[in-house]
Amino acid sequence: MGHTSAIMGASARSALNQGRTIAAIMACLFLAHAVAMASANRLGAALRTDVTRSDSGQRLDWNGPASCVVAGRPGRHSFRVEFRQANFRARGRKLFWVVYADPEKTNGTQVIGTRSSLRDVPKDNPCEPAFGSRKDPSYFEGVSELDAQDWNAGQRVPYYTAEAWLSHHETEVTSIRIVVDGHTWPVSRSAYRNLLDPDFNDEEVHDAETAALSRDGKSMTVTMAGTDASNSYCIHWRFWRSGRFKITAMEGEP
Repeated sequence: MGHTSAIMGASARSALNQGRTIAAIMACLFLAHAVAMASANRLGAALRTDVTRSDSGQRLDWNGPASCVVAGRPGRHSFRVEFRQANFRARGRKLFWVVYADPEKTNGTQVIGTRSSLRDVPKDNPCEPAFGSRKDPSYFEGVSELDAQDWNAGQRVPYYTAEAWLSHHETEVTSIRIVVDGHTWPVSRSAYRNLLDPDFNDEEVHDAETAALSRDGKSMTVTMAGTDASNSYCIHWRFWRSGRFKITAMEGEP
């Protein structure tokens, strides 16, 4: 009986050890799965897991395509972000030129006023298009100040008002549509009303448009880049399903 008990004890210990080994393996597999899922959520949400681009029939004044869709399925959620661009139009905005002092005569950049036409701006004074209130102008991303004489340099047909110049040279973001788990989030036009020449076709250089959904599916971070060279920019938003948004960063080329 003692020997039998010893054998049974050894068998029990062996079974126990085997059980512990299996449990340990299962725990490792579970941990690995959890780590993999966490990584997938971080990477899958940040990378453009499914990007489609489409062109409209309109001839764009900037690089196409006319739209870009970023979509993904992080964890148990799904999302789709659609950006659209079209040729610039006033769309209810009051446009004008902000005029700066001649840098040869002053130190630093000094706003000296606003003008409706480039004809009214001294040729050596820098200026740039703006909109909204003349007392507190809103500026566009994608353009910067130039001397008044340079805005139409080399142009066969000159355009003197800010609206005319922008309407013949620029595109702008016209909509951002966010759909999460089948529900469309409200997106205010003020989130993108000053963004010119979006960069929807720059896959070879960098992923210009990205989106990442929060784990609870209630907010999303979105990134978009625009134009090129010295006027390039990259904007980072955070959107909430309530319609609230915040621009978390605005910087040069990403």
